[in-house]
Amino acid sequence: MTRSGPGRMARLGGLLGPLLLVPGVLLPALAYTGKAGEAYSPLNHFISELGEVGVSSLAWLFNGSLVVSGLLMAAFLLFLGRHVGTRLGWAAGIAGVVSGLGTSAVGLYPMNDLPPHLTAAFTFFDGGLVTVILFAVAILRDRGRKLPRWLLVPAAATALAFAAFLAWPYLTGAPDFRMLDPLSGVPRTDVWGLAVTEWMVLVTIVGFIACSAVALGRSLPSSTSRD
Repeated sequence: MTRSGPGRMARLGGLLGPLLLVPGVLLPALAYTGKAGEAYSPLNHFISELGEVGVSSLAWLFNGSLVVSGLLMAAFLLFLGRHVGTRLGWAAGIAGVVSGLGTSAVGLYPMNDLPPHLTAAFTFFDGGLVTVILFAVAILRDRGRKLPRWLLVPAAATALAFAAFLAWPYLTGAPDFRMLDPLSGVPRTDVWGLAVTEWMVLVTIVGFIACSAVALGRSLPSSTSRD
C-alpha cells in the first residue's frame, strides 16, 4: 500500500523541514564563540545569533538550514490546510506560507542587517501564532475529522510559546539589547527570559509540524500499487 503522491511529498516535506533544523541549529551552537569569547547558551543567547556572519563560525549552515526548512514547512502547511479543506483550513495554510517564508527570510537576512532581519523574524513570529491558532480552531470545527484531535495538544503548546515570546516585552519592559554588545559595558544576564521564550517557540513549532506530518500521513487515503 502506498500513499497518494502529493500527500506523500507534503508529508516528507513536513518531516524534513524540522529535521534539517536539528543539525542546522545544534552544530553552529556547539561551534559558537561569541564576541566576548563566550560559549553559546540557549538561556541567554537568541537563536539568530547563530547566524551572525563574522561571529558565528557556522553561520552559513544555520542560515542555509533556515532558508530550506522555511520553504519546506511553508509548502507542507499549505497542503495541510488544503487537506482540512475548510475555509479555516485554507486560511491556516496561507498563514503558514507567510510564516514559513518569514523563516527563510531570516536566513537570507541575518542579524548583521538588523532592520530587514527583524521584519523577517516578526513575520515568522506573528504568522506562526496566527497559523497554529487557525489550525487549532479548524481541527476543532472540522466535522469530517481530517486531522486527529490530539494535534490540539502540540498546537496549544506552540500557541502559548508564541504568545509568551510576543508578550514578554510588554510584561517585563523593553529588553536592553545593549547586552548583545560586550563593549557597551552592560553585562549579559545569565538567564534572559526573552531568549528562553524564543527557544520555546522553536522547540514547539518544530514539534507541531512534525506531529502534523505524522498525523497527515495516517489520514491520507491509501492506494494499492503494483510492482
